[in-house]
This record gives sequence, C-alpha cells and structure tokens, in this order.
Amino acid sequence: MKLPPSVAAALDGRDLRRKLGVTLLVNATAADGWPRIATLSVGEALAQADEILLSLYATSRTAEALAAAGKGLLMLAADGGLHKLRVRVSPVAGVAVDDEGRRILRARVEDTEFDAVPYARVTSGVTYELDDADAALARWTRQLNRLREYAR
Repeated sequence: MKLPPSVAAALDGRDLRRKLGVTLLVNATAADGWPRIATLSVGEALAQADEILLSLYATSRTAEALAAAGKGLLMLAADGGLHKLRVRVSPVAGVAVDDEGRRILRARVEDTEFDAVPYARVTSGVTYELDDADAALARWTRQLNRLREYAR
C-alpha cells in the first residue's frame, strides 16, 4: 500500500528546516495491554513507497512494544485532517541498536485511513519548538543518512 502523498512528502528526509515542528505519532500496545506513544520528528522517520523507516531510542518503551507486537499505528496531521497508517513492524536485519543508541525499525504500511470532518480542519498535530535547531538538524541528517542505508 502506497503512502498518502502528503505523508510521503513530510517524511521524505528533505528540506528539514522547513519541517521543524512536524511530529509523527507512533502508537503500539505493550504486553501489559496499555498503549505506548512516541513522538518522532521528521529527522527520525524516512518514508519509502510503502514503508517508513523509524529511528527510536533503544530504551523507548514504544520501540519495545512495536518490536514485540510487530504492529503499530502511525499518525500525522496533514491535508486538514489526520492520516492514520496501520503498519507491520520488523527490526532492520543486522541492526539491534545503532552507534547512537537508537533502534531502527521497518514499518510496512498495511492500510491507511484519513479522518476529517466537513465543519473543521486539523491545522496541526503535536508540535514542538527546538532549543538548538542547528544541532537538531545536524543530528537528524546523520540519522536520516543511517536510515537511507536500510532503504530498499
């Protein structure tokens, strides 16, 4: 299943400075049945045709839940609504934890939903402001280059 164009564009790994503040919500159900949610920046996710490579802290309980369950839900606000992508998750072969302490996961899109209503527009999702944008952009560039190594 192809990614919606606006999701693919948001997570294409390009023009990062323009996308500062854009957040991808990553949801998974932990073994105890409780939901876990991580917020990833555009520097921690790289979209391909039908999958998104994710870079999460290895100590993240959401990363643990995604890997254990093998599935999750990704959400991104765009196009006046909320894109929801159900994904099958697997570790990238040969990479348990990278040299920056991050776990790399492959999230293959199974299906997508778009939630919108005719009387209101979603103008943003969870957003953030960086204390040091240049340092974050440099780190994101390294992370995205690492993700590109695993792109098919």
